[in-house]
Amino acid sequence: MVLHTDHCAKKLLPWLDGVIEAGEAYYRERREPLFSTHMLDLSELPLAENIEQSARYLARIAKLGMTLELEIGSRVARRTASTIAVSRTSGCTASLPTSSPCTTR
Repeated sequence: MVLHTDHCAKKLLPWLDGVIEAGEAYYRERREPLFSTHMLDLSELPLAENIEQSARYLARIAKLGMTLELEIGSRVARRTASTIAVSRTSGCTASLPTSSPCTTR
């Protein structure tokens, strides 16, 4: 079963921190992740800050064997934004235009 948080914006990061804390506790007890993936949508931020914040979350959840999906680009320029799924083992697993009908989660 896949359990995934979707489009977590900057204002929801404190909530996501709590979800990850619960996931870390679950992992310590059961040695498996509570969630399959998390998705950050920090496209409201400048690209460098988006990537910096996302890298911190990836470092944290990679220890749990999870994947992090990122929304990069500008909300104003949605046509050029991309969604990237990043896993601890393979780096990028998908890079698709946001208008793509494909979903890879």
